[in-house]
Amino acid sequence: MQDLASTRARWALWGVAIASVLVAAALLFESIAPTRGRGIVQRSWRPRGETCDAAPEDATREIVRDAVVLPRERARRCITWSAAFVTRFRTPVRFEIETNRAFVLRVEGADVLHASRGETEVHAHEIVLAPGAHPIELALTEPTEPGAYLRVHTLLMNGARPWGSRPVDLDEWHVSASSDPAPRTAARTIAFALALVVALSALVIARRGSIRDAWLTDALLVFALMSIYFVPRALAAGFSIDELAYVKAGETYVANLLAGDFETAAWRWNMEHPPVAKWVYGWGALLGGWGGARATAALCGALVVTLISIAGRILVSRRVGLVASALLACTPHFAGLMRTCTLEAVTCVIWAALLVVLALWMRDAGTGDHVARRAHLPRERALRALAGALPIFGTLARATSVWSGPLSLLAACLVSRRRGQGGLWIPWETIAGALVAVLIVYAGWPWLWSDPREQFGHAVRHFTDYLPLEWYRGHLHHPGRGYFTHAFLATTPELHLIAGALGAVVLARRSPSYALLVVASFLLPFAQSLSHVRQDLSRYVVTAWLGLALLAAIGTDALGALLAKRSERARLVPAVVVMLVATFGLLRAEPYPRTYFALWTGGAPHVAETRAFEIADWCEGLEDATAYVNAHAGEGERVEYRTSCRDLHDPLRDDLIEHRGAGAQWVISQRFAYELDQHEAALASCTIAHDTVSSGVVVARVWDCR
Repeated sequence: MQDLASTRARWALWGVAIASVLVAAALLFESIAPTRGRGIVQRSWRPRGETCDAAPEDATREIVRDAVVLPRERARRCITWSAAFVTRFRTPVRFEIETNRAFVLRVEGADVLHASRGETEVHAHEIVLAPGAHPIELALTEPTEPGAYLRVHTLLMNGARPWGSRPVDLDEWHVSASSDPAPRTAARTIAFALALVVALSALVIARRGSIRDAWLTDALLVFALMSIYFVPRALAAGFSIDELAYVKAGETYVANLLAGDFETAAWRWNMEHPPVAKWVYGWGALLGGWGGARATAALCGALVVTLISIAGRILVSRRVGLVASALLACTPHFAGLMRTCTLEAVTCVIWAALLVVLALWMRDAGTGDHVARRAHLPRERALRALAGALPIFGTLARATSVWSGPLSLLAACLVSRRRGQGGLWIPWETIAGALVAVLIVYAGWPWLWSDPREQFGHAVRHFTDYLPLEWYRGHLHHPGRGYFTHAFLATTPELHLIAGALGAVVLARRSPSYALLVVASFLLPFAQSLSHVRQDLSRYVVTAWLGLALLAAIGTDALGALLAKRSERARLVPAVVVMLVATFGLLRAEPYPRTYFALWTGGAPHVAETRAFEIADWCEGLEDATAYVNAHAGEGERVEYRTSCRDLHDPLRDDLIEHRGAGAQWVISQRFAYELDQHEAALASCTIAHDTVSSGVVVARVWDCR
């Protein structure tokens, strides 16, 4: 470690930062360049005549991804799309053409769908594509004029996407201007993130003039270790409910931006959820396809753990920060949520960043005299602005983060009291930060542009008109207001809770202000119980684990301090014991951590037997069951997915036939909504060929009915 006294060393660091940014920019540019773009190539021109059958030699080309609208101001244009659909397995595809103009769709040179001019409606055609490349073309057969509308959708009819739709850019399925494009992989997304981390680290060191800051070293080490832990598991995890719609929406957002398409209808995909998290996954998918989106979620999880380590360091000590990060990483359900493309991963990043910002703000408010505070003024203004902006970004990543707003207000109140101002004092920078965040999100969600009140109300009504039903305490019904508290206690290791309670007492005696902040960050997520949307175990209160990790770390550190009076070597024993117990439960649940239940519940087997909670409700185990059938089924045999998760499985072997109804040689069932138990009687004549087990519970089963 050394100070960077020489100008040469500083310039070298600036050079590293600039080079890293250029690498990131090059990766991004390569992903959106037409020669590498995974989209449909649009050829447009202004014809002199009235026919559009052939393209003139001077046709221009621009990349369009999956969906295109002709803006009304573009009058009298003919449009032709052509591409090569490349698939590595037998793929049933549905083409949907939504337009009010005459068109023709050609696959491998043959006209397969056409329509004449009329009202805007959807024209559909289904076709089964064999493995290989298949040229397609879509052409409007007459010039367009103001009012022309055209949108193109491609959907797989079965396969690993919900409700028959899936992103078109995977290794095994993509649309490209080339018949043999190089597939995008998660490696590009990881390289992009790595370049940004290197650039940011170099800038921080160059600005501070020293590499002796242990916090940066610790943060980079924690981030690296957590990335190594989360990313491989995210890439190997099976498909789950909801994440597929979020990634598809994010891909559509990026596609619309690159195509310059800001029509309201182009942004309607998954409009019931705000856009922030989907934008994050959209850019990850642009760089690395489906694997890139998954890697993005995993890197978000690593960043959450890193930010918690920084928050613990600010509030108490370096040791508390590191222990808090370890306790959070081994919390089973948190680890499970950070390996899929859910809204929770991005929400937790914003919540953790807010904790760091508020901790810094409160620490600066309580140190030094007036001169020292004035020296911190530029940074404090930035912290105030972030205290207002981050709750807005969090809420518009997932609505459940609305409870981060009161956390910022509490911090503002605590800061004003520490400075002797009294009462609640909200700085103008906080209000300005919130307003700027609202404007940024509004600009990034054209769904609202045409009629903000109506369109936002349309999204809100998706939840106000929705009453979720869950298996809870032995019955299928709408859970009561105590559901989230009960579910959180049932899915959190007991020692985490005990250590957290002790940590709250210890912190309250050391610093009441800090204690109020951390305890509030733990309790506020449970205000979600006031909403009628109560489902999915602890998923909606996932941010509570961040506050609990900090409190538990403080509790174990206090116990360690008592033991250290007798032997310094025993200082970390309490923390290690808590981590080992949680890690044992996590490893027993792998690769499906969300099947973990605490010992006091009787464990997952007792929960499944009594139907106390839903278990394996994200369709866990289907990829393992499908792999077994692919390995053991005979040629041309029929396979039935007897589960509500039938659209969330990996592809079957090319020669196998996905079948519905009687007569299947193989049946796959899954525990979602306890459907596995319900099918046992009907399958009594079949034999159990394979069980996928997690936490001692069968989450998926293969029946041999030959």
